[in-house]
Amino acid sequence: MLEEVTEHETPFFEAGYDRVERPDGSRGDYYWIDPVDGVTVVALAGEEVMLVEEYRPRQRRTFLTVPGGAVDADEDVRAAARRELREETGFEADSVEYVRSYYPDGWVRHRRHVAVATDLSSGPQELDETEFIAVRTFPVEAAFEAVLDSGAGWGLGPMLVAREAGHL
Repeated sequence: MLEEVTEHETPFFEAGYDRVERPDGSRGDYYWIDPVDGVTVVALAGEEVMLVEEYRPRQRRTFLTVPGGAVDADEDVRAAARRELREETGFEADSVEYVRSYYPDGWVRHRRHVAVATDLSSGPQELDETEFIAVRTFPVEAAFEAVLDSGAGWGLGPMLVAREAGHL
């Protein structure tokens, strides 16, 4: 890399580009968005998967997906998973297992962490004033179909990771 340039900063992400020299000697700019890392929670209520139904203003529609959100600075991924699950669904988990992390996109420079939560007990949601979330549960295969049908591709990755790890 020859140079990294940040062109835009917000409280939620930075955006910019890296000027690089390619293996053939040519040069180019590669643009990126750099949000904080995120955590997603595949929450299992017995034999069912807990999903959140939420209106997303950017896409102007409602999606079904797994609970999740930002990992705060210096926050443990499992602690972030517990917090996001509690905030978005009202449920506490006696068991939260970190499964793995991956890069969900080729140009967004953040990792998505996947956790599986089990042994759930209900409580009140702790939604931000801008969140309007309904909690729904589905049998495993129906959960995959519901997420896919809603168009929330970002919810499929964590569910596939959980399935590959033997949780679904």
